[in-house]
Amino acid sequence: MVCVNAAVVHKVFGHGTVTATDGKYITVRFHDIEKKFVYPDVFDGFMTLEGDTPDGDIARDIEESKKYKQSIMDKKKEENEFAKKRGIVVPGKIITAEEEEDESSFKDFEKEDPDL
Repeated sequence: MVCVNAAVVHKVFGHGTVTATDGKYITVRFHDIEKKFVYPDVFDGFMTLEGDTPDGDIARDIEESKKYKQSIMDKKKEENEFAKKRGIVVPGKIITAEEEEDESSFKDFEKEDPDL
């Protein structure tokens, strides 16, 4: 976790100072504006700590965040595959051209054999 008063550098806003942190967001004061960022995501390519401040905790937090997001994506994928096997339409799912072709060929097959 980043401490209040830690010096940071943002790719767009430049040098700033952390003014608040709550575990999910950090607020940083740049020259004459304050900005709120999602923690630890902002440190994954947009912001760095300045000076001798250790960043091992941030790297660990970024890794944990990535693992958590990946677990959510894996669960969604499992749910979509489960639904697809049962013919359930998943709202918001993007169908690839290959999947659409498979589906249309199945519909053509159904027309040929009405007992399906």
